[in-house]
Amino acid sequence: MGGNSIHILGHSTQFQKKKIKELTRIQETDTWLAPRFPVVIKQLEKWLGNQSFIFSSWGEDDRAVLLKNLLFYQLSVGKFKQYINLQHAFSTLIDNIDGNQIGLVKAIESLGLTFEGTPHSSNDAFNTARIFIEVYEKLPIDIEPFVSNQLLDNDYRKLVNKVVHLREKLGLNYHELSLVSKIKEEELEKIELFQLTKGKKEIKSLIQILYSIRGETIGKK
Repeated sequence: MGGNSIHILGHSTQFQKKKIKELTRIQETDTWLAPRFPVVIKQLEKWLGNQSFIFSSWGEDDRAVLLKNLLFYQLSVGKFKQYINLQHAFSTLIDNIDGNQIGLVKAIESLGLTFEGTPHSSNDAFNTARIFIEVYEKLPIDIEPFVSNQLLDNDYRKLVNKVVHLREKLGLNYHELSLVSKIKEEELEKIELFQLTKGKKEIKSLIQILYSIRGETIGKK
């Protein structure tokens, strides 16, 4: 994102938009003249050529947003085959495995380097690459599939999007929905961001809960 923002803000939930704005200070107007997502992906594919690659990011959010937009625009995920969460790998390397993943700026500083540019912008990718270059020989790298087969299931995605639609229409936050569904707040958020997959049966049960709150049933719909 940042100065050359890809136009994806408009395809996020209201909660996600607020989160993005708080992190990056980006505004809707900043995206108006930004290149559209399909255009950027074509440029990326042209730059990659026929080379194989592993998609890496500092934390799960970038993969989730990229995948969400590929699915939204009905674009192929074929080129994105493998993934590495460098934040997790680096946190493990420095024995910070108590659940608190180290932030990118602190990670840079822990290596005696200075963060270049503005955090939470396109500069993050450059600084993430610097960390990788510094410590890649020591990193406990865990390569995983970029996307699970379940997320390629159109019916599953429709169910998750239904959860998002109903929750926002009811004006429920994750805390409130967690109380009635018995699903942890962080899990609910990850489900909606496609960072965590649940069985279709569990997602349908969640939808039934939301319909019940609204005074309806799936049968009536």
